[in-house]
Amino acid sequence: MASIFRILVFVFLLIFASQGFGKSKVKTRDTDIMFQNELRVSSPTPARVNYYGGPVINSIKPVIVYWTDKVNPNTIKKMKQFVQALLAGPTLAWIGDEYSTSETKIGAGNLVEEYTIAPALTSTLIQDSDVQNELNYQISKNYLPQADANTVYLLYFPKDYTVVDSDQANSCTYGGFCGYHSSVVFKGQVGNNHLYYSVFPDMDTDHCSDGCGTGSALERLMSVTSHEVFEVVTDPQITEATDFASPLAWYDPNYGEVGDICNQQTMSFTGFDGQIYSVQKEFSNRFNSCIGSPISSFNLSSSAVLGSSKVNGQINLAANTTKIETVSITSSNPNIVAPANVIIPKGKKIGAVILSTSPVSQATSVVLTASLGSVSVSQVIIVQPPQLSSLVLPNPSIIKRGGNLTGTATISGPAPKGGVLISLTGSANSSVIVPASVTVPEGAVRAQFLVKVTSQSPLGRATISGSLRGIAKSATLTVVK
Repeated sequence: MASIFRILVFVFLLIFASQGFGKSKVKTRDTDIMFQNELRVSSPTPARVNYYGGPVINSIKPVIVYWTDKVNPNTIKKMKQFVQALLAGPTLAWIGDEYSTSETKIGAGNLVEEYTIAPALTSTLIQDSDVQNELNYQISKNYLPQADANTVYLLYFPKDYTVVDSDQANSCTYGGFCGYHSSVVFKGQVGNNHLYYSVFPDMDTDHCSDGCGTGSALERLMSVTSHEVFEVVTDPQITEATDFASPLAWYDPNYGEVGDICNQQTMSFTGFDGQIYSVQKEFSNRFNSCIGSPISSFNLSSSAVLGSSKVNGQINLAANTTKIETVSITSSNPNIVAPANVIIPKGKKIGAVILSTSPVSQATSVVLTASLGSVSVSQVIIVQPPQLSSLVLPNPSIIKRGGNLTGTATISGPAPKGGVLISLTGSANSSVIVPASVTVPEGAVRAQFLVKVTSQSPLGRATISGSLRGIAKSATLTVVK
């Protein structure tokens, strides 16, 4: 008999119920990640997310819904900011690369807004049907925005509320769940008759405090939210599926959706706002691994370098490659020349980069970007101009009145286009004559200048000084008869 199927997230590790996964049925219960890892490693069939023809979401528009004003104030304070960062982060980008379909390109999402509702149902025991009916009511009254094909309602519940899903599993109990996503058919919705929603109990309620991952309650809630958001994007109508066929979309018959395979494998990422957030990794067919971003880091040997120097870099992928991968490198300024591509062989995860720099006349900030598909990681490096490193006179620096000698100014690296102008002065009252400046030609590192002594110059020591961008060097000479 066909039944409604739902993905349940984060089933607690204390209960592991083996399901009957016949070829004609979608898996209805997901086990905890500890068991899933053991199964996937030991199974002759590795994890693989298959496409069964169902829809995916093109540009997710999450609507954050707080079930009453009793939701944890910290959740209300942080959740909108987190969801915005999640949509702009790397995971949605690479999911779009891997799990778009011929009909629908998974692209960037947009946060609609957040709402606090006053449900007609005041009980703290909420059935899944209550959630559906309340959403329908709130939308019909325009308390919540109308749904289109991209809208997903994210419902957050107060502490000590229990939600019962359609399989009669309770939130925050052993054998229950930490969150789920679902869909229901509603007639009369604007442009769509499918209503997508996700349910999130409070992470301080009962065993959500110890069975939904690690970290603070807010960090666990962020991880669960990311799990559900990416699953609803790649498999929004799993609730309506009765077989391994449409409307089922991306799904592994053995291990579930992209988030289930990586259940509770969390990582941190820095959002566009500079804040650090906790998210769950998702399964990548491309890397056959749970990842947050295909590029885990892009490191340079130095954050500042003298123009004309070499810079070493290293690209680290999230996992060993299953095929040859090509990472493109771009530079925002021609003063740093990067290889167009870095090839990472199959079975490897590290690629070396050697960057060449050109001489510059002033400190220049350059952005280097490593890209794999739609995911990019950038580093900023400062290319420094050459400085005055020495001012030298012949040894011994002895000159007779009326005579001259040649001095040499040396800079720390090749001069850029137009050369480098070094200011020169002689010590006061010494009657030693030097030019006002000397120019190191383009590509050179030194230039010579003439020092003259008049026939009336005082006998004894005199000083010649040169300066460049606030750095001064000097040399002394002795005037004799």
